[in-house]
Amino acid sequence: MKGFFQVLAMLAALLSVHGTAAAQDVRSERLRFAPGTNGAQVEGRISGFESVDYVLGARAGQRLDVALQSRNRFAYFNVLAPGSDRAIFIGSRDGARFDAALPASGDYRIRVYLMRNAARRNERARYSLSVSVEGRPAERPRRPAPDYADGLAGGPDFWEVTGVGGRDYLNVRTGPGTRNPVIARLSDGDVLRNLGCRMVDGQRWCNVERPRGGDAGWVAGTYLREASIQPRPGRPEPPQRPGRPSRPDPEPDAHGPDFWEVTGIGGRDYLNVRTGPGTRNPVIARLSDGEVLRNLGCRMVDGQRWCNVERPRGGDAGWVAAAFLREAASQPQPGRPERPRRPRFDR
Repeated sequence: MKGFFQVLAMLAALLSVHGTAAAQDVRSERLRFAPGTNGAQVEGRISGFESVDYVLGARAGQRLDVALQSRNRFAYFNVLAPGSDRAIFIGSRDGARFDAALPASGDYRIRVYLMRNAARRNERARYSLSVSVEGRPAERPRRPAPDYADGLAGGPDFWEVTGVGGRDYLNVRTGPGTRNPVIARLSDGDVLRNLGCRMVDGQRWCNVERPRGGDAGWVAGTYLREASIQPRPGRPEPPQRPGRPSRPDPEPDAHGPDFWEVTGIGGRDYLNVRTGPGTRNPVIARLSDGEVLRNLGCRMVDGQRWCNVERPRGGDAGWVAAAFLREAASQPQPGRPERPRRPRFDR
């Protein structure tokens, strides 16, 4: 009997070592361009929890363009800042392409990986990664990086709100981060004075104020772009209309939880499940508050975050607006009856 327990202990130790190795299976490759070129394309494959870091040296002010193609929809890449594990771009949240000026000089890491739900199923992915660097490096940055909204050494003088949509609003908060209180809301096309940006928990936040003064606040940089023109003096501000849903701030989580819970719908309303990410896709089911769903991955479409989900006991997968999801506190219990599906308007 003593020998039997010793064998069990050895097996447990081996499994522990294997699990640690799997969770940290990241190999690194230095990316080099051929003479006379400013880019390269690499082919590769990953499986399970394996990740690949492509290391590339670049200077502040140069523009980095990275695009990933793969037949596995759970394959993504992140861009990590020099000397840090902080991501300045998160593929599962921001999409399959990164194109921006770089805020600092050093070695950037382009990490290709599978979403956690696919990694646990030990899926495989072949991919093609295109990388290019253009432009001359910045000679004298005005402020230390990496707290810039982009690589323009502090960003433009004015921002324009974009990607919010005609019926939604962008929250203005007292500080950078979703834990800070909302003090105002903005609509598409609003022009704001740029007071500086910074990275908080891997998410870019910008301090802004209306051109004719007023209380300054912080907004998610995902919904800002450089204003093509400055606001005209005396132009009336768009009214802040209460009572409508405001645009949620994007989540900083790179992979997301295993299970989501539907929230914020209310007892008489329902959340639409669609065939694809976006309100133009047909509705195939409806969900109620409290329902628990398996997370199959999320993506940004037209400035809105959508998540692919399925019911825990199987069935057709579909897409829902991430604004009405939160991490489930516990996994669903087997045999729990599904809630009835009753028609209701779009959320």
